[in-house]
Amino acid sequence: MSIFSLVYAGLTLTSIPALRAESNGPSLVIFLLCVVWAGDITALYVGRAWGRHKLAPVLSPNKTWEGSLGSVAGSLLVAGVLLGLAALLEIWNSTKLSYSDDVWWYWLLLAVVVNVAAQLGDWPNLRSNAQPGSRIREICCPVTAASWTASTPCCWPLQ
Repeated sequence: MSIFSLVYAGLTLTSIPALRAESNGPSLVIFLLCVVWAGDITALYVGRAWGRHKLAPVLSPNKTWEGSLGSVAGSLLVAGVLLGLAALLEIWNSTKLSYSDDVWWYWLLLAVVVNVAAQLGDWPNLRSNAQPGSRIREICCPVTAASWTASTPCCWPLQ
């Protein structure tokens, strides 16, 4: 395991509490995780079903352009659902989800930025996992690849 992996994991995990400390922090953490997870899951299924054009065959032979675009679409869909749920909860005077400070297109644009950052944040993991016998991501943090790469590059636009 390289020092880069330890630093990368540390930066990832320390940014979540900083994001949660914001005024609508819990809503931002939910937004971040849901957008990234939905994008990751959508990319998997869209890429398997319709993926024909390889994105980076040397690093990851299974990643496709179709999966990447499906990932963005999945993130947009979940962001829209979260905004709708927040609006519904606001009608009932519940502030469990709070995205009302900005206009709706801001959050959709942010979902695209977060998704692209998460996809780009996965590239160092792909490179390290391409080496024989190296499964750093699964050893250090046994959760999905999305949660591993989500917070470091993605939290910066949210703050």
